[in-house]
Amino acid sequence: MKICFVADNRNRKNWGCRATSIALKDLLSSKYTISDTIYGDLTFSYDFYSYTGEKFQNSFKFKFFSRIPFVYKFFFRNIASFIDFKTEKSLSSFFKIKSDFEPLKTLDNKIQSADAVVLNGEGSFIFSLPERYDTKFYLFIIALAKHYKKKIFLLNAMFSPGASLEINQDMICEAKKILSYCDIITARDPLSFQFFKEHLGDKVTFVPDALFSWKKVIPQYLNCSKDFPLVGIPTPELDSYWKDFIPYNQYICISGSSLAPRHKGKAISTFINLVTELKKKWNVVLLATCAGDSFLEIVAKETSTKFIPVETNLFFGTSILAQSQVFISGRWHPSILASLCGTPCVFLKSNSHKTRALPIMLDNPLKTEFSCFPNTDDIQDISIEVEHSIANKHQISNLYKKNIEQYCQIIENFKLD
Repeated sequence: MKICFVADNRNRKNWGCRATSIALKDLLSSKYTISDTIYGDLTFSYDFYSYTGEKFQNSFKFKFFSRIPFVYKFFFRNIASFIDFKTEKSLSSFFKIKSDFEPLKTLDNKIQSADAVVLNGEGSFIFSLPERYDTKFYLFIIALAKHYKKKIFLLNAMFSPGASLEINQDMICEAKKILSYCDIITARDPLSFQFFKEHLGDKVTFVPDALFSWKKVIPQYLNCSKDFPLVGIPTPELDSYWKDFIPYNQYICISGSSLAPRHKGKAISTFINLVTELKKKWNVVLLATCAGDSFLEIVAKETSTKFIPVETNLFFGTSILAQSQVFISGRWHPSILASLCGTPCVFLKSNSHKTRALPIMLDNPLKTEFSCFPNTDDIQDISIEVEHSIANKHQISNLYKKNIEQYCQIIENFKLD
């Protein structure tokens, strides 16, 4: 069976997107032939350059009018945009313009040439207000695959309300109709499985996130940040990295949350307070595990704290987590990476139910989900949980290990046919 793999997100500045895309693709390629790939630059959001391609951008017509900002803004900016709230309209618009733009024509050919389409669901099905672009794009791909009579597998997906538990009912209705075209749908966590059953139908199976399969991959990289600290320096090398990149012998790690970038100023001020307080007891390393965590670099400078940028090597970043005493985060996949290394996690709220789901999956004895804009009381409680996690690290690590073994077994036994 030849598969077109949709939403390989390793080209995004996001540790989780990179890691789970690789993990899921490796699992599939061990059993099936992946004939083509559609990357996240097309699926995540509309980008003029990714959608139109070099052929259009190099044309005389575009080059001439692009020199006139007014004309470009109103006539060319959305020229290749076709995604709509209504999936059938997306499909109709796509067929009208696909021949004009090489990337869209290529996308169409990849779907046509495959026997089956696999969508890497990740965190795309968050039914928030307003609706997410990637959710609409996924529904379009499913409809396109259905049009060409291909098998359709939506794997590794989260299905969740938005951060404030609001549910976009219009999007639910649209998704319920289109998702019925899928041959197999897997939910990556029990809360997503439950949400799907309550709102979207019965055609769903619980298969833990593909990243849990990295239990077999990670051990060989556990010590690289300690033994070879400069390996993690991204390119281009900044002078400051050579001086400050090496982490402490003992430290705790903090990353951001998918909610924090929505209020960057508030995130900076509250994280400065959090880091300042925690540094009274522990060494702290700040990790930007996603482009949205970039505000942590400002926090690092303001608090004289070591900082690891999102561009660092993925396995080096995992090793940083492995050597950490505790990981404080509102990020799903980085928290899985930490858990695979036996590092206890303290969870911050996110844009979905993911940081409520993971403690349940791991049997984490500390299931509190703290604000991603922690106030004074939150900071005191986080400090208490960090202290408890360090004191009980061996017990927590064993709980993680037991559940991860179970999840690996489920993942290995899962098949598309």
